[in-house]
Amino acid sequence: MRLRQVEPLSSYASRRPRLVALMRVGIGIWLLVAGAILYGSGYWWGVLMAAPAALHFYLAYRLRHSVGVSAGTALCRLGQACGVAAAENAHAGAAAVSPIQRSLRTQGA
Repeated sequence: MRLRQVEPLSSYASRRPRLVALMRVGIGIWLLVAGAILYGSGYWWGVLMAAPAALHFYLAYRLRHSVGVSAGTALCRLGQACGVAAAENAHAGAAAVSPIQRSLRTQGA
């Protein structure tokens, strides 16, 4: 039996990984607090809320580390113009030149 490959991230999660990871951490904290309140009130099944909380923490960790730390690494991972920005910076005579600085240099300011 052959399984289909499934897209691991939704388009929203791949566009905004920090926000989705932060939301998952918030949901995980909420589940832990709600579980602690329930367990403290005598409902033993409140402890079971730790499992979904751990799942949210794990997914936030995986999302954060699978997408990449910065937009530059994400662009290089997609195979888009990794060498172009480095060549432009080397041509400008600086190791790292922002687009604003580059535009100011070309305008003569």
